Amino acid sequence: MHNTVPSNHRGSAETIHKSTAAKKRRRRRGPAIRFKFGMVFFIWFVCFVSCFAAYMIGQNLFPQEQRPADTSSTVSKTDSKPESSKAESKNDEEDDVQSQPSVVIKANPVPQGTAMSADYLKKCAFLGDLPIYRLGTQRLLSNMNVYSSESLRLDTYTKEYIDVNGSQLRMLSAISGASCPIYLMFGTETLAETKPEAAADRFSMLLNAVKAAAPSTEIFVLAVPPVTLAAEETISNAEIDAYNSMLLSIANGANVYFVDTNTALKNNEGKLSAEDADEDGIHLNAAAGQKLLDYVLCHVPA
Repeated sequence: MHNTVPSNHRGSAETIHKSTAAKKRRRRRGPAIRFKFGMVFFIWFVCFVSCFAAYMIGQNLFPQEQRPADTSSTVSKTDSKPESSKAESKNDEEDDVQSQPSVVIKANPVPQGTAMSADYLKKCAFLGDLPIYRLGTQRLLSNMNVYSSESLRLDTYTKEYIDVNGSQLRMLSAISGASCPIYLMFGTETLAETKPEAAADRFSMLLNAVKAAAPSTEIFVLAVPPVTLAAEETISNAEIDAYNSMLLSIANGANVYFVDTNTALKNNEGKLSAEDADEDGIHLNAAAGQKLLDYVLCHVPA
C-alpha cells in the first residue's frame, strides 16, 4: 500500500524549502558594510595628533625659520647711542683723516724758478730713447746718470739691457727702489713709425711701470723736442705737438711733473733751428742738448 502525502502538506513543505534556501543565499553574500561614526572619529584624532607633533618638532629643530623680528627695535637701539659716544667717534674719524698725508697736486707745466746748479743733474736719473742716450755720449750728462741705450725705445724697454756701472741690466730693474728724481723722455724714435695716440698709450704704460718700480721718487716727464723743417718728411712737428699735449694730460692724471722742453727749443716758426740739429734734423747737437739741460735746471719745483 503506497503512502501518499496530502496536497496541503506538500505545499507547506515547498514553502519551508524556499524560505530556507533564501536564508542560505543571504548568508553566502556576507554581511553588508555599515557606517560607524566611532571609527571616523578615531581616524581624525590620530591625524590631529600626528600633525601637532610634526609642528612641535619643526619649531624646536628650525627656530630660525620663524617670522623675522621687527627691525625697528634695532634701529631704535642704534639711535639710542649717547651723543657723547657719537661725538667721540666723529673726532676719531677726523683725527684719522688728518693723520693721512695730504696729496700735493703738481703744477704743470712746471713754472720757471731759480736755476739750480749743474750738480743737481748728478743727483738725477735720465731715462729715454736715443736723444737721452746722446746726452751721455756728448758728455753733457755723466754716464752714471744716463739709463738708456741706442736701441732703447717705448716698445723695447722691457727687453733691452742698459749699461749701469759696467753691469747689464734692464731699465726697470736698474731704477728699482730709486729715491732720486727721475726724468723721462721717450717718443722721438717711436713717432717716426707710429701715430701719436699709440705712442702716448705706450708711454702711459711705461710711466705706470716706473712709478711701480720707484714709488717714493719724484718723476718728471720731458716734452719731446721739435725737428727741423727738412726732417718733417719723417716726423711732423704737428704730430710731436699732439704727442706732447697727450704727455701733459698723462702727467696730470698720474700727478707727476711735466717740463715743456719742446717750447724751449722752438724757433719763431715753431720748429727746431738747423743750427741746433744734428745732420738728420731730428736729434739735437751738443749745443741744443745743453739748452735742454739748462731749461731743466730752471724748472725744478721749489
